[in-house]
Amino acid sequence: MGYDKEFGDFLTAKREERRINSYKMGDLMGISKGYYCDFENYREIPPEHHLEKIVKILNLSKADEATLLYLAKKAKKKVPPEMADYIMKNHVVYAAFREAMDKAEPDDWVEFKEKLNSKE
Repeated sequence: MGYDKEFGDFLTAKREERRINSYKMGDLMGISKGYYCDFENYREIPPEHHLEKIVKILNLSKADEATLLYLAKKAKKKVPPEMADYIMKNHVVYAAFREAMDKAEPDDWVEFKEKLNSKE
């Protein structure tokens, strides 16, 4: 999935897969090459409108788009608003997360996600 990478590394890898250099990427986005390089070199996380352009220019799959957006939020140390709203509106979910912070292991979350996916 790429969740083990950092935003800049993931972005660089996807750009290089498409064989687009950073100068061209800046041009395609309508920004300077230097500003674009700030994204890949961890000096800045792009705002939403630039993330949308990146997704389109690199023609990212839904999975890669989700990873890119997750890594951007992670780098900003922000939880997406819809997730925060969901947690805060559901006391059981809030309580479960509080407890998970102390007790859950990564495998517990994998098992939980697989259980949810089996409901589809």
